[in-house]
Amino acid sequence: SDSFAVLAWAAFLGSITAIVLAISQRLLSLNDAIDAWVKGIRSMVMAVLILVSAWAIGSICHDLYTADYVINLTEKFL
Repeated sequence: SDSFAVLAWAAFLGSITAIVLAISQRLLSLNDAIDAWVKGIRSMVMAVLILVSAWAIGSICHDLYTADYVINLTEKFL
């Protein structure tokens, strides 16, 4: 199966479960729980952007044979 879909569903269901538990135990109101969830998503955006950028740069470097270029460039003195 598609690992991305599985991880996305697991994260979504885990978030819903945490919100339901917090509300049912009267630890948070629905608005507070949703606000906390949104703040958590916002804090993850930068990490996701960095990860996607790293994947893209890795793919580009692979397609351009960057490793071979660096090896040929530095093999005389390394």
